[in-house]
Amino acid sequence: APDRGTLVSRSTASGEDFATLSAAHRLGVVPAFERDESAVLGEIQVGCGPPRRAERDLSGIRVMLANGRFAETDARGRFTFRGIVQGTHVLAVDPLTLPRGYVPVLCGNNTRRAGSAGSIFVETREGFVRNVRFHIRETGIDEAPEPEIAMPPGIEAYDADWLDAAPRRVGIAFPPDNHLPPTRSLSAAIVRGKGQRTELYLNGEPVPELYRRPAIVGDGGERFLEIWRGAELEGGANRLRLVLRDADGAVVREQTRRIRFADTPPGWRWSRRCRT
Repeated sequence: APDRGTLVSRSTASGEDFATLSAAHRLGVVPAFERDESAVLGEIQVGCGPPRRAERDLSGIRVMLANGRFAETDARGRFTFRGIVQGTHVLAVDPLTLPRGYVPVLCGNNTRRAGSAGSIFVETREGFVRNVRFHIRETGIDEAPEPEIAMPPGIEAYDADWLDAAPRRVGIAFPPDNHLPPTRSLSAAIVRGKGQRTELYLNGEPVPELYRRPAIVGDGGERFLEIWRGAELEGGANRLRLVLRDADGAVVREQTRRIRFADTPPGWRWSRRCRT
C-alpha cells in the first residue's frame, strides 16, 4: 500500500430482480503519526549472547551515517539518531573509537549485514522507529595506552566559567577556522564588550536573532558571551562573518571563519551484496 495519497475501492451489487448498483469509496492515506521523519535507536553490546548490562564503560563510541552525521554512545553503549528521512541508510561503527583491545564481531549474518561486522543497512519509514545492535568482542591484546590528546572544546564548554577565565578580548571564540561540525547546524560563541552590538552573517546573509540565546554576563557587566545555535549550514564550505559595532555604530572588529560541512563525504561508496 502507498505511504500517502488516495485509495479508491469500487463495488457492484446486482441480481435477476434487482437493479445493478455501484459505489466508490475513497480513503486518504497520510504518513504514520503525521510525521515525515523517523528515528534509529541503537546499542553496542559486548559479546554475542543475550542483551545484558555492559560491565565496562562503552561511552564515546562513534556510529556514523553515510551523509557525515554521527552519534556517540553513552556508558551503556546506547545511541540515537533523530530526524532520519525515509529510505535506506548505512550505519557504521568507527573502529578508531572502540575501547582499546575490542573489535566488531558478526554474530549473525543477513542481507542487512551483508557479511560486515561493523556496518548495517537500515530501512526507515516515516513516523517509525528502527532498532539496531552492533556487537564487539575483546581481542585479548594488551597494548600500551596511548597518550591523551587535548581536544578543542565544543560549544557546550562556553559558559560563565569559561568567560571569567578567558582572555579579555572580543570576537569569535567558537568555532575555530575550518571547523567541521557534526550536523548541518551553526554553533557560534561570540564575546562582546559593554555597549557593543553583534552582527552575524552566514554566507552573506544576516543570521536571524531567533538563533541567539540570552547573553551571559561576565566581568561585572563589562563583557558578554553570546551563543548562536541552529541556523542551517550549506553543504561544503560556509563563511561566518562577525561585525562588532559600538554604541555609535562604528565598527570595533570584523572577523571571518570558514565552516566546512561534509554533506556527502567524497570517496564514500558502498554496495549491497546479497547471498543466497
